[in-house]
Amino acid sequence: MHPGSNGHRLRTRARARQGPSYQPPREHRIDSIRVSSVARVALLFYVGVLAMMIFGIGIAWFLASQFGVISGLEGFMRSVGFENFRVLSESVLLGATMIAVAVVAMCVVVTIAAAALYNAASAPWGGVHVTLSPRTDDAAGRVLEKVRVDGSEPGHRDGNGTSRPRPDVS
Repeated sequence: MHPGSNGHRLRTRARARQGPSYQPPREHRIDSIRVSSVARVALLFYVGVLAMMIFGIGIAWFLASQFGVISGLEGFMRSVGFENFRVLSESVLLGATMIAVAVVAMCVVVTIAAAALYNAASAPWGGVHVTLSPRTDDAAGRVLEKVRVDGSEPGHRDGNGTSRPRPDVS
């Protein structure tokens, strides 16, 4: 009997308990990030943030006017000495929206610059190391889906447009 054969048997039993398609976690390194992909995701995310900011500003302005905060401010400003002082709601909301658009544009540019800086820094010093493992069902430990590191789909199209399964990536 070989000294390492018991260890091999134990690994085989552990693999059998976890299911026939068990894949151990693999360590990979992210060397670069596509800046166009980062730009697209950042733009979509920050446009969503912009929509929520505009909605929040509108709700806050509506509540402030309903509770008399705006008219109270106008009255205070008139009592201080500003005659005929009025808050122009449309101008205030337009200004707040323009500031929100500028903040969103700045955030998108900073995010793209961060991705470009990551690419520049990871070239000489190496990227971030990550460990990828297949997604499993917590109760039984069965593999629910295979992890493809290269991001490819389970099937791919060959030259004539027909789809055929990819060879197993193990």
